[in-house]
Amino acid sequence: MTESASVGATIEVAGTGLLLRSDAKSPPLRFDLSDVVPLTAAEQGVAELVPIRTDVGVGAVLASVLLQLSRYDGADCSPSDRRRVALVVRGLVSAVAAERVEDESFAVAPRQQVVVRAMQVIQSRRNDPRLTSQSIAGRIGVSVRTLHAAFSESSTTVARSVRALRSEYEVLAAAEYPLAM
Repeated sequence: MTESASVGATIEVAGTGLLLRSDAKSPPLRFDLSDVVPLTAAEQGVAELVPIRTDVGVGAVLASVLLQLSRYDGADCSPSDRRRVALVVRGLVSAVAAERVEDESFAVAPRQQVVVRAMQVIQSRRNDPRLTSQSIAGRIGVSVRTLHAAFSESSTTVARSVRALRSEYEVLAAAEYPLAM
């Protein structure tokens, strides 16, 4: 494989892991996301619909990142750096799910669409102290009741999702800038 994923290469989302398959001869590259905030059931379900293409859109960016990571042994990488990279990869998989929600050729259930769109808002506005269920619902054009119902089907809540992402980034920031004692 060259600097980018070969045409026909795919990424499969399976549980907390990713598999980059380049061709039938090479073993797949594996990447584990179990150390970071998990995808919601809706994000995961949309990402798992079909393998992710690596030649277009966010899938191409994700493949490029995974290829670069496969060439790096990580020996001098701190645990917080590994976690930070996994969080970026998690964000890219979530963005693939968002791409699929916008692409009408994918059969995505309405409540999955709500959760995936909401998670994009949460990811991009996680530092906004005014981020609430009401503001998220307003941004994606649904009622607060619809938002909460969609998240309940995804086995989480809006507030829990906001707290989890904020907490993940706070932990990383604390590791990078510890308080002097």
